[in-house]
Amino acid sequence: MLTPVSPGLGRTRRAAVALAMLAGAVAPATASAIPSLPAPATPSAHLSVSAGNGTWNDLIEGPATASPLKNVNGLGADASGALYVGSGGRIAKVMSDGAMRFIAGDGTGSAPTPGTAAGAPVGDVQALTTAPDGTVYFSDWVTSSIYKVTPAGILTRVAGTGDSLAPVPGPAASSPLYASTYGLAIDSAGTLYAASYQGRNVVQITADGTLSVVDLGGSFHPMSVAVANGTVFVASSDDGLYKVVGGAPVLVTSVPGLGNPHGGLASDASGNVYAAAQSGGYIAKFAPDGTETRLAGTGAAGDPVAGPAIDSPLQPNALAADGAGTVYAGSMEFFLSYAPPGGVSAQAASPARVVRVGTEVPSVPRELAVTAGTTSLDLTFLAPITPGTSAITGYEVSLDGGTTWSAVATTTGAGGKLTATVTGLTPGTTYTVSVRARNAAGPGPATAGTPATTATAPSTPAAKPVALSEKAVQQGLVASRSGTTAKVGLPLECPPGPQGCDASGTLTVNLPKETGPRAAALTPVQVAAFSGVKIAAGTTRLYEVRLSAKTVKRMRKRGIYKTKATLKVQNHLTGGPTISSSQDVWLTIPRALATCATKRAVTVHWVTRRADRLSGVTITANGKRIKSLAGSLRKTRLTFAAGQPRIVTVVIRARTTDGRRLVSLRRIRLCGAKKAGYKKTKTLVLKPTTAASR
Repeated sequence: MLTPVSPGLGRTRRAAVALAMLAGAVAPATASAIPSLPAPATPSAHLSVSAGNGTWNDLIEGPATASPLKNVNGLGADASGALYVGSGGRIAKVMSDGAMRFIAGDGTGSAPTPGTAAGAPVGDVQALTTAPDGTVYFSDWVTSSIYKVTPAGILTRVAGTGDSLAPVPGPAASSPLYASTYGLAIDSAGTLYAASYQGRNVVQITADGTLSVVDLGGSFHPMSVAVANGTVFVASSDDGLYKVVGGAPVLVTSVPGLGNPHGGLASDASGNVYAAAQSGGYIAKFAPDGTETRLAGTGAAGDPVAGPAIDSPLQPNALAADGAGTVYAGSMEFFLSYAPPGGVSAQAASPARVVRVGTEVPSVPRELAVTAGTTSLDLTFLAPITPGTSAITGYEVSLDGGTTWSAVATTTGAGGKLTATVTGLTPGTTYTVSVRARNAAGPGPATAGTPATTATAPSTPAAKPVALSEKAVQQGLVASRSGTTAKVGLPLECPPGPQGCDASGTLTVNLPKETGPRAAALTPVQVAAFSGVKIAAGTTRLYEVRLSAKTVKRMRKRGIYKTKATLKVQNHLTGGPTISSSQDVWLTIPRALATCATKRAVTVHWVTRRADRLSGVTITANGKRIKSLAGSLRKTRLTFAAGQPRIVTVVIRARTTDGRRLVSLRRIRLCGAKKAGYKKTKTLVLKPTTAASR
């Protein structure tokens, strides 16, 4: 009869050891009992702590290395490099930045409740594995069942009825399972494999939920399971590593000190199988060709030490491997040793931690794609699965297959992919592109060289001139204080093509040297210029060239009211010649507007239709505001300087105190044939404004 002596010793470990002893299995060996250790792996991996502060207690969210741990019976890693830890009644996710958060389990150890996983109870995690998409599968001792937690955080039962009984082929959700499901693995097709210690078999559950049983027979007690290159491997409590062939176990090799690790097998994308020799104090790696090496551990149990993995003490339990070949190992806080006559004692072993065994530098970036331009390359890729022992600080690109490297800036795009652009390249040249990540330890391995050829530079397009219409459009004259200015509209058209137009031009007017009968010789005079007119390909834009008041006055002085002008436009194309186009047009200059020669003044009066109280009055003349008055006034004197038009349009606008608008307008003659400068005008009646008069 086995009697627990420490409250920290989980029933999972006690049951496993008891069953192993009752079945006649070898008792847990000490490091000194291992006859020899496998040769160290070359090059040596680096060991660092990913979770656990060395104390045995419930998990705490936050930095993973600051949290206590209980027995780590299940580990998993997904394609993004996230680590999943099953410890006691909780399942936690450790992100790439080292932060740990709970995805299931409230620490009570109660039966799991399907539905939202966060905060839901989890009984006692016995084994754990993850699919590439981050779906977590775990076996639960309390309910003798297997559950899954989706990336969306939904917990459902996959197999088991709650009874610890032999499984029955058929629908997995309707079949019982033994509670002692100590190993889980999933293959690329989504088929789940469960190592049942008590059932002496491997349970297989397909993606559609169909359960079947591979009976391994005899005294075989599988503790762990892994799938590599389509082959199922199991670890037994007799220190044997087996593969399942034709439904029967075939011994691959004996792993000294393999003992009884929960989830002590793992595999990676390259077909390597890893075994946790818990009692032996090391992790063995088996290559697809059968070569065995020691990945980590000195053969002695103890607190892991960061540095070369083969130089660190270790007591590995659950294992997980990601797609980059990084291995994670959990350790147990206690193990049992048999103490005659009939007593059982608990001995402190390796503190509870999860260690990472892999390279210090980042793993290789993934899914590199290169799009070539004429003088640039656009890169897209996924970040490495593992950043190494510290955060990624940047990325580097090589264009010659890895001989020379230069830093490249990246941004995160759709689907979490990183994008980068390499510029300043030569058209029509083939480059061999590789990308690598860098952290504080240095650069990681690079992607395989990807050839990419920049496009041949297109020939310089034939420059096309900006087209002018057959006639320029006369826009009229504008009266202003600076004088009369003529505006000539230029309809500029940019022909269709690969580029737009960047036009500049001049307006030249033919002016006679002198007036009178002998005014025959014409002298071209440039009177206006423009530049920087942007015109899109295949479109037309109207550009105005203004004649100054001085030029108009000069033409009128010489009696020129209609003359031929030459419009010349140049189109400046990038990389091409400057093309000119010209067009002769007739330019008409109207005679001067009639104006008053002297200063004029007039008084205006206004009334309202009813006794409206006004809050304010404004007066405009020829569209220009000239006065703002108090609402109490009903007349004002308007003064106009010399040179103003003979007739002005005066508009009076007012607003009543209750918010209504009133208006009235009148054309007033200031000077001319009739009596000039009216001192009085007819009274203007302010009426409610309309849309047309606003």
